Amino acid sequence: MKDDIISILSCNQFLTEKEIQKFLPSVSSKKEIQEILLQLQSEDKVAKYNFSNRNYWISARGVHPSSLGTQVQKYLSNRKIAQKLHLARTCYHHLGGKLAVQIFTNFYNSNKISLTNFTNCKLTDSGIKFISSVLPKTNSQKVKIDVDFSERKPHIAGVLGKNIMNYLIETNQISLTSTRLVEINNQEVFNFGR
Repeated sequence: MKDDIISILSCNQFLTEKEIQKFLPSVSSKKEIQEILLQLQSEDKVAKYNFSNRNYWISARGVHPSSLGTQVQKYLSNRKIAQKLHLARTCYHHLGGKLAVQIFTNFYNSNKISLTNFTNCKLTDSGIKFISSVLPKTNSQKVKIDVDFSERKPHIAGVLGKNIMNYLIETNQISLTSTRLVEINNQEVFNFGR
């Protein structure tokens, strides 16, 4: 079952224990899954992130999705509510959806944030310089991360996430709507933080 769980998590997206269990029909015990996940975590093969009173699990290493991992990706992208909220939306007081995940990825790939684990993320010197140039009132180096509901990947939350969203609104790159959906006014917004 260890290999099955690793294969499921090769989707490289956060999953709850209940979702993992959906892809293990022969296993009826959630406790058994939890024990294996904790064992895999101790072997540094998976990472756990507690968000909104739920444990989310993800592969500790970006791996090529197995056929089971690909099935999981399809399952996640075909959830009706996830499809509706997929491109861009608000998440509490910051951005969520594909746009928010892309901004996080831009920050990470351009070495603007340092991530030792999902609860210990901070701006690097390069990140501080970039943020100071566009958001001069932001002075915290800590970066709060949330699990994105539709994408099941990390996005920037907290004060920095709120300030980024407000900046993108003020510069007319995005607009809020009467719902949680966010309107994209400029496709270049997906490059923010590169």
